[in-house]
Amino acid sequence: MKHITKSQKIAFVALSILLVVCVGYVFLFRHIASLQYKLAEITTELSVIGMLEAHKLETEALLNKTKAGREEIASYFISEEDPTPFLELVETLGKDAGATLEVEAISVDTVNADGGVSVGDNMKVVLLVEGSWKSLYHLMSLLEHMPYIATISSATFTVNEEHVGTWKGQIELLCSAR
Repeated sequence: MKHITKSQKIAFVALSILLVVCVGYVFLFRHIASLQYKLAEITTELSVIGMLEAHKLETEALLNKTKAGREEIASYFISEEDPTPFLELVETLGKDAGATLEVEAISVDTVNADGGVSVGDNMKVVLLVEGSWKSLYHLMSLLEHMPYIATISSATFTVNEEHVGTWKGQIELLCSAR
């Protein structure tokens, strides 16, 4: 058996080559499968990035489209940093109504929801007023129709004994602040 024929050598070499090729195909198949898996991950990630970019563009377009409306809504709230425009309007309304008006106090209170979560701030404005009954009544009407989210939480008037025919009092406004 020591003698190996030429055909046996050729068969052995062919089988060896076939074995090497099969092992190579297995490694190549596994490598292609891992590359395909990585490619699928990259494709998924790119599609997610594409969707996020599309959502970003839609959000920017929506923000641009609603900018004027958001600014209008914000104008109904009193700025805590600068309540001057609101106070100037209140003083103007006092003059228009023919009443003397003075801002006595301004305070900001946090408004909490049922769960104790802060949902905004309320600004309490206390006004000292003086004038005829008609002017004070007109002032209350003007205050109720201001272009701000503000309500009259209380109003107290008494006859001013120092000046005949005039009344003095206190009006508390509860306003939504931002």
